Formats: sequence, C-alpha cells, structure tokens
Amino acid sequence: MAHDGGVVVFAQIVSTAVYLIPVALVVILWARREARLDELAVLIPAAVAVDLLLVMLLCRVMRLEWAAIASRVLWVAGAAAYFDLRLRRPGIRPARPAALDARAAFGLGLGALTGAVLSLILSRPNAIWDRELHIPFVASLRGQQMPFASPFEPGVAFHYHFSGDVLASMLQVFSFSTINASLALSLAHDVMFTLIALVIGLALLRSGPRPAHVVVLSVAAVLLSGPCVLRFGVGEPYLGYSYYALYIWGFRSHQHVAMLLFVGIAALLLGRNDKSQPIAGGTAALVAMMGLLSVTDETSAAVLGLCLGIAWLIDPELLAPTRRRGLVLLGGLLAALIVTNLVYAGSLAPGGPVQRLSFVAPRSPGVQQPPLPLSTPEGMMALVADTFPIWTILLAIALVAVRRGQGEGDRPLRRGLVVFALALTVVSIVGLTTIDVNGGPPEGHRFLTAAIFLFPVVGVLCLDRWWRPGSLGRALVLAGLMLGGGSTLLWLSHYPGHPTPEAHFRQRGKNLHTSNCRELAGARFGQKPAVSYVESSIFYAYTGCRPSFAAGDRRTKYWQRKEYPTLGTRALREVDREMVPAAAAVDAVCPAGRGPGDVDEVCAYALTRTACVPEGTDFVRCPLSPADRRAILGP
Repeated sequence: MAHDGGVVVFAQIVSTAVYLIPVALVVILWARREARLDELAVLIPAAVAVDLLLVMLLCRVMRLEWAAIASRVLWVAGAAAYFDLRLRRPGIRPARPAALDARAAFGLGLGALTGAVLSLILSRPNAIWDRELHIPFVASLRGQQMPFASPFEPGVAFHYHFSGDVLASMLQVFSFSTINASLALSLAHDVMFTLIALVIGLALLRSGPRPAHVVVLSVAAVLLSGPCVLRFGVGEPYLGYSYYALYIWGFRSHQHVAMLLFVGIAALLLGRNDKSQPIAGGTAALVAMMGLLSVTDETSAAVLGLCLGIAWLIDPELLAPTRRRGLVLLGGLLAALIVTNLVYAGSLAPGGPVQRLSFVAPRSPGVQQPPLPLSTPEGMMALVADTFPIWTILLAIALVAVRRGQGEGDRPLRRGLVVFALALTVVSIVGLTTIDVNGGPPEGHRFLTAAIFLFPVVGVLCLDRWWRPGSLGRALVLAGLMLGGGSTLLWLSHYPGHPTPEAHFRQRGKNLHTSNCRELAGARFGQKPAVSYVESSIFYAYTGCRPSFAAGDRRTKYWQRKEYPTLGTRALREVDREMVPAAAAVDAVCPAGRGPGDVDEVCAYALTRTACVPEGTDFVRCPLSPADRRAILGP
C-alpha cells in the first residue's frame, strides 16, 4: 500500500502539471516588462475557459480521453507558432514584468499555498456533494463523446453543468488512469482553489505592492466568505439557511470552476474603472469566460449578463470604448450563452432539466429546511443573515459613489460599476426569494451564487483603494468579510459531521483517494463504458476506476434525471429490463478473493455458476446470460 500511495501521489503531480500546460503557456506568452498583473488575473481564468471549451468541442468528434490529449498538442503547437512570430518582431522578447518582483512573487506564492491548503483540509478526508452521481460520471466520461450520457442512463443526453466533471475526467486521463474519479474530483477542486487564490493575489497587486500577509488574508477572506450564521435560533447552527458558505458549496463539481471565472470577470470590470488603461484582450477574455460559465453555472451567467446590460445602459463605456461596441459585446455574450448550450448540449438546450419557472410569494427558500415567508421575522432574519456580506459591501460601494473624492488618486468609482453592483443585488435577491425552479424552493439558491462570491472579491480588491483606514466604508467591508468568514470557521470547527467522509463511498473496497486504479481495476487508456452489474459493496471503487454504465434511481422530485445508483438484485432487474437487449449477456463485476457467503446475491450466484475472469487485482468479471438472470431474478 505504501508503494501504491507513492504511485498515486506521483500520478497527481503529473496530472496537474499536464493539465496546467495552457495556463503556463499563457503566462509565458504574456510575459513582458510593462505587463500589468491584473491582465494576468484575467488571462488565467480565460485560458482555463478556452481550454475546457476546446476539449468539449473536440469531444464532438472523439472520445474525451483523446480530446484531452489532442488539446495539449494543439496548445503546444499554437503557442510555439505564436512564440516564433513574436520573436521575429524587433524589440519584443519575453521578460519578467516589472511589477512581479521578489516581494510580489513571495506574496503570490503564499496566497496560492493558502488556497491549496484550504482545499486539502476537506478534499482528502472527504468526498463532498453528490459523489453518488459524479464518481461514476467522471470515469465514464473518459470513454464518451458529446453529447455525454449519464452513467445511469446510457443513450440519453445528460443536459447538466458538467464542465467540472470534464475537468476531473481530464485529470484522471492525465494520470494515465491511475487515480479514482473521487480523487480526481478532489484534485480538480485543489487546482481550482489554488488558481483562484493566485488570481485574487494578482488582481490585488494591481494597485501596488502588498505585504505577503495581506495577500494571504485576502485569499482566505474570499474563500471562507459566505452567510453569517448569527440568526438567533433560526435554522441549523453553523450553516446558512438558503445558502451555505462558499468553502462548503465550492466542492460541488461545477462551482469551483465558476468561482475562478467570477474572479476573472471581477478583475476585468475593476480594471475598466481606469478608462485610460483598459486591460489588453479583455473583450475576448470576457466572451470566453461567459461562454464557459453558460454551461458551468447557467443561472449565474444569465444573472451577470442581465446586470452587465443594465450597467451598459447607464455607462456605455464600461464594456467598450463606444456604446455601439458595447452593444455588440452584449450581443456576443448572449450568443455565447445560446451557442455553447446548443453545441455542448448544456442545461439550457432543448430537453434540458429545467421544465418550469414559477413566481411565488417572497420567502427565504431554505436548502434543507422549509421555506420561511419574508413577512415573518424568521424569514427576514434568515435572508439578512444569508446575504449579510452583500449588503455591507454594497453599502460601502454606495458611500464611495456619494463621496466621490475618496477614490484612488481622487478617481471616483465609475457609475457603471455602481449600477452593476446594485443590479446584481436586486436581481439575485429577487431570484432567490421569488422564483421556484421545477417547483423546488431549494433551487432558488442558484440566483445568489454570483453575488455571494463577487461582493467579497470586490471588497478585498478595493479595501485600501477606495476607503481610508477608520472610515465607515472600510468598517462595513471588514464586518461583512469577518462575519462571513468567521461563520465558516465555526462550521469547520463545530460541525465535523456535515462533510461526507471518503469512507462512505469506500464501502468495502480500498481507500478511493489512495487506490491505484491501474493495478486494482485494470484501468487503461481506450476503455469504453459498458452496461454492467457491480456488486453492492464495491460500486464506487470499481465505477470510479473503469468507465461504466449502471442502474440508477431518481430520488429528487425537482429533477427527472437519475442521480443515485441502484444496488443489489433491484439493479440487476433494471439492467435486465431496461438497459440491455433480452438476448444479450451482462457482466457482473464482483470482488476478488471473497467467497459466495461474503458477497451479495447476484455475485454469490455468479462466482459459483459462471466463468469469471480477473479485472485487476481486486475484481472479477462474470458474464450473466439471460438464463442466469432469470435464475437470479425469477421469471
């Protein structure tokens, strides 16, 4: 096992290095002496967006594992060609930016380390948020082309915000099929949190040098931000009512990708506050980020697009030098939302999961708690606590807008940004409190995601640019950041049972985060998902290593898709009746080294009545003919 642990660690290092090739190339090609750090803060998430969009586009013509490899070839070839052209121009050579001195690099390094550590605290001992679906989905994606299918519904397009799953599947591919899909999901979170921290640090250093501890505290303040849990007995302790802390919900497979895009968009918009120094390539970067966001967090993409349109009406030069070019950009963002959903079969494409939207009386919808009408003190208390950082930072922005002489270099905050912040607050709160998605109150939280993250980002990036020490604005921002972050720390120290531990998905298999899939399950490049029956106690250990389709169940009344595996004889019955032709054989995957009395009913039969063959060291594959299935299930 010690040997396996070393192999898995090395596989993660290789996987991360290969994944980050596009980001590294963008940094190298961007490097020049006069470059601004906030340009890089925009280009890094834009590179991630372009990379994921490219891989998913390639999946239209090839399986994801081939698409991931082909994308790296295209990135390297394209960068080499561009680099060659750049070197031919006189006076243009790569150079370290003057703003990126040793002090800045040290602060950025500590900030990135802070993001990585905050992720690792939860990502390795735990397997958080809907891994019942995402573990088999990530592994099955390796062998699929687009439109992707759910591991529980082969042949049916899976309209879902799956870019985070594609990212995790790419990491599994780049590990040479060594790591389990559960570890790949955790590793994806580690990588994204590290990049988020790096981008925050770069955007923060735009306005001048900062001590390393300021960068670290800024990163921690954003990643730990979220609702204030001081609700005087309303709802569960240590948790938000209608929205949980970003540190908790950031582990959903798509949200950490969306969070990186949010930071890039915030850095771009704040860079537009200085009309004389627009960010180079900002328009293309915004289109790329919003394009990926539209298939990553569709609701947030729609909310941000609407708010940008409202801000453009008031301040035409916020997005582009002229009103007409700004209108063209808004049209491009709308087209990106529509086209990406159609091309990538996203949630907003025909047949998507959203069946109906309905307006309801204003309430705090709750996540795992009942809705509370805003006409009651409890409902209003829950809403104010959940959105506390938004209100405090919005009020500070309003103070800046009123006291126009307080800006950096006496430059006021431009009207478009103020209007954008106000519109984002109104649209988010109205969506949260009055819109039901598929009749499900908990789904209203999706309208709040962008605002609950962007306001702390703006507060951190502008804390010492817009407000003097001791001012009311600074006090408001610090109150929102500290109460939100402090609430997350309370959850982390007092609510250890909330994150799902990795052992829950381990069942009777080995640790999913230290297992070597190549050895245990015979995982290799080129394997395609096939319909199989997997024994109840090894389901995630096997389907997290080998691409598979399996029986599934619907347990959420708001969505029609299958999100949980079906186990035992009921799973075999579903496979027999719904997933394979009546005359076809079906493989049963059973644990190796166990007798018939130590496995479920299906494998007890398969191990004694069929010719099983090894599948790695820990599993065997046993073909079940139609006659075998009738013997197990009855007529």
